[in-house]
Amino acid sequence: MIEWANGKKEKPVFPQWTSEGPKEKARETTSLGHQAADWARRANFTASFGLHSARRTALINGNDNGYSLGQLLKLASQSNTHALINHYLGNVSSIDGASNYLGTERQTELAEDFLSATMRRNPEEELKTSQEYVSLERQIENLILEVEAATLGDTRTELKAQRKILYDQRRVFKKKALQKYQEDQKLAYETPKNHEQGDWRQGHFDRICHAMKGIAGNLWKHVFDRYKDFHMKRSGFASFCFRCDKWRTSEPDRAADCQSHIDNNDVPFRCNPVKFRKATVCAGYCPVHLGRADFPAHQRLRQFLEQSS
Repeated sequence: MIEWANGKKEKPVFPQWTSEGPKEKARETTSLGHQAADWARRANFTASFGLHSARRTALINGNDNGYSLGQLLKLASQSNTHALINHYLGNVSSIDGASNYLGTERQTELAEDFLSATMRRNPEEELKTSQEYVSLERQIENLILEVEAATLGDTRTELKAQRKILYDQRRVFKKKALQKYQEDQKLAYETPKNHEQGDWRQGHFDRICHAMKGIAGNLWKHVFDRYKDFHMKRSGFASFCFRCDKWRTSEPDRAADCQSHIDNNDVPFRCNPVKFRKATVCAGYCPVHLGRADFPAHQRLRQFLEQSS
């Protein structure tokens, strides 16, 4: 038996390694698996690749090579056949039925094409490794630590406000990167021959749409204001009721309509405005005015298009 040298007894059997060489600290039990997963992330794969995949492949090959179930359990350090059969060997059979029937040499590569995994590239990896994004992430992490360490309420509030600004900057940065990626997409594709019904019009339409600007966020508000201006010039008063989806062109008509909603108990059950695709589909209301029975009906059902109004 070879004895350990005195200078090696306190050194780890599996030391941690860096670019400078081994360290005096031992590896953790999960370090190899984490290192394999880091390799996959460094290669821009969306799914990580751990040692479980290599371990599973070794057990599958051992099963195909004719080892007994007991030997496979020893290799897997398992005592339960359920985990080995259902989670490692899988449900793909590698038995060559034709060779067993004909008495010929069996094939062992029947299940190889069904045991592969597709490693897709992570398209966000280039964005998240850019200098600006990494700088924002580092600043956010530092502010999170400062918020946790802060003891004064005013200091925590100020740090949270700074963190919110960085969150907004990161969101804007990702949105701009997404818009640039979408603008670079190829919209017009070449076809082997022109269609008899005229595919050239579709190609022209794609190029025109690609050159057009996106829909403005205030388009619905612009149309709503133009309708209101039209009724104001025509009747001198304009108020749109979102409850009955009609324009009211006089103050008495508006007051009678509001009183009718209150008498019929047709009042909103939520007070925040509802928007769908940048258009207001349900106006907002003041919960205080809505509950005041001593107020006139038109004041109780006063509408707001924006939550900040």
